[in-house]
Amino acid sequence: MRWGADPGPGILVVERGGRPGQLRVIGEVDASNVDYFASVLMAESHRASIVTVDVRRLRFLGGDGLRAVVRTARGLHGRGGALHLVGPNPLVRRLFTVLSATTAPGLMLLEELPDQSVARSSISQA
Repeated sequence: MRWGADPGPGILVVERGGRPGQLRVIGEVDASNVDYFASVLMAESHRASIVTVDVRRLRFLGGDGLRAVVRTARGLHGRGGALHLVGPNPLVRRLFTVLSATTAPGLMLLEELPDQSVARSSISQA
């Protein structure tokens, strides 16, 4: 399933994988679409205890987007789960590092999807 935020300065597409807890985020998360982004993360965190978000095609993540990721990861952690952020670009990774968000409970920054064979069959290539 594919969702898109209303047109604005930052274009954002979120795709859901073939099973609960798998998302792919494409584009930019900024002030124009962060509420939408946060609501999708929160909804997915209620569907699965491990949420894997493929951000390899995410070009920009603003501070509010980072807070939404950390808030969701903390909520998952409190229920014994985690949020895996896969493939953040250097800018996104630096934002997490500078703001000390890499140590947030329940958050893991990963270079690759944990199980590539499952990921390929579950998340369509865009």
